[in-house]
Amino acid sequence: MSEMIERVARAIHAGVGFHGEYGQSPFSKEQCDRAALAAIEAMREPTNEMVGAGVEGWKVNGYASIQFVWPFMIDAALSVSDEQP
Repeated sequence: MSEMIERVARAIHAGVGFHGEYGQSPFSKEQCDRAALAAIEAMREPTNEMVGAGVEGWKVNGYASIQFVWPFMIDAALSVSDEQP
């Protein structure tokens, strides 16, 4: 399992309100891992908002590495919108 999958799985575990040891909750470690994989796969194709935010992040710096642009794109993905999918 990659570092990112584990990071997302732990965030899912904490995000649904479980406290205590990771994998020792109503959701098993395997369930959190599968949820993390599904979440990351769902983000494979960026939304138009994410692409736009990445372009804006690029413009802010004049040049940028993916490490600089990526947070702009994730912030756009995390933003709350009135639009329904």
